Amino acid sequence: GEKESLPVSLYNGYYQKGKALYAQGELEDARDHFSKVIKPGYRATDRFLIRATYFSALTYESLGESAKASQLLDDMAAHLLDDGNSFSLAMVRGFQAELALRQERLADAENWFVSFTPASHPRGDVSVNDELIATRILLKQGTPESLQEAAQRLLNYETYFRGIHNTRFLAETLAIKALVLLAQDQPPAAIATLEQALTLALPG
Repeated sequence: GEKESLPVSLYNGYYQKGKALYAQGELEDARDHFSKVIKPGYRATDRFLIRATYFSALTYESLGESAKASQLLDDMAAHLLDDGNSFSLAMVRGFQAELALRQERLADAENWFVSFTPASHPRGDVSVNDELIATRILLKQGTPESLQEAAQRLLNYETYFRGIHNTRFLAETLAIKALVLLAQDQPPAAIATLEQALTLALPG
């Protein structure tokens, strides 16, 4: 991208390498790569700019800078609202709900959840999955009814992700399912399910 002056390739490279560094726990390097996509003056396409902002927020949160993490997503949401970009704004609202969960702000996550309509075929985006965020909110609520609803949704998603061979989201689905089973006082089933998730995740 640098050699041929191809900005979209360059932004994609920074974004993808930043994600890899984030996944490996190299948080400061990940933050620096994302900043090259979202810093003022760069005209990154919405696709890379929005997703880099999301992962940058997660990186700052992991570094203990919660206020900075929230500000990044809030600023992006405000920008998209001004532009009238409802599609991308809906995506960022899901990102904000994810961050709210990580920051133990359940009420804020629930504000998103009450207006969220899960898809029968969840999006296969490699960044985040709104349906799985919703199941984690149900898990966090912790009532018998919310846990049962989470379990049913996860069963459907498990079948779906197996069917399309989406290992990344199948592993996450099983991990959340293990936590739901534990919350339902089923430790043996929870451990067995978590082992399945680990088996899928280890090669990656």
